Amino acid sequence: MDALKSDHEETAVWFDDPIAMPIRWRALVLDDDQDSLDSLIEFIAAYMPDLNIESYSDPTQGLQAIESGSYDIIIVDYRMPKVDGVQILRTAAQRQPFAMRVLITANANLPEAAALPADVSADLVLLKPLHTQPFIDLLRKLLETGNGNAANRGSSASKR
Repeated sequence: MDALKSDHEETAVWFDDPIAMPIRWRALVLDDDQDSLDSLIEFIAAYMPDLNIESYSDPTQGLQAIESGSYDIIIVDYRMPKVDGVQILRTAAQRQPFAMRVLITANANLPEAAALPADVSADLVLLKPLHTQPFIDLLRKLLETGNGNAANRGSSASKR
C-alpha cells in the first residue's frame, strides 16, 4: 500500500487489491511538527485504510477546517504556536459536537496535560509517540462506538 500526500495536506491511499476499502470516517490531524505529523499520518493510513485523513501543521488552518468541514475524529497536539490544542478542542466541541476528540502530547507529565479546563473535553489524552497497535485499536474503538459525524449527519441533538 502506498500513501501519497497532495498539496493541501490530505492523504490519499491506494490499494494493491482491486477492491478498495470504502471510506467510513473522516479525520482531522493537527500537529505543528511536520515530521511528527507526516509520520503519524502514514502510520494511521497504513492501519486504517477506511479513514480519510486531512492534516495541517498550522493550527490556524486546522481551525478553519473545523469551521468548514465535517469530521468523525479530531486528533490535535497539545502544544502548538498561535493556537494550542486546548483552544482547538474548545472550538471543535462547539462546531462539531459529534466528532470524537483526541489530545496528544509529548509532555511526560500526562496528568497535567489531561487536566483540561471545565469547558473543554477530550475522549482520549495520549502520550507521544503513538506508533503502536494499541493506539490504532483505541482510534478504531472510538470511531466504531462513538458519536462520530458519520453516524449523526443531519441530527440536531447532541448525544454527548
